Amino acid sequence: TKDGHGKFVYELNTGLNGWYIGNVVFGGLIGFLIVDPLTGAMYRLDDRVDVTLSSDVSLSSENSELRIVTLDKVPESLKDQLIAL
Repeated sequence: TKDGHGKFVYELNTGLNGWYIGNVVFGGLIGFLIVDPLTGAMYRLDDRVDVTLSSDVSLSSENSELRIVTLDKVPESLKDQLIAL
């Protein structure tokens, strides 16, 4: 999240780091079982992530929407709630 922008969720792509398996070959059993899993070094993440944040136009709720209609399309039950601009 960032001030002035809507909430955005991005899912990172992960994979197994090739050097993690290399711990077994090169005799790093402690690295394989303890160090790499605890530090997260066993995973490979995207090198770069670029996202575009949209402006937060929703003031009241995430389900609100702006619809522009002509006055003849406004239901009678809502006409008393109109505000002249």
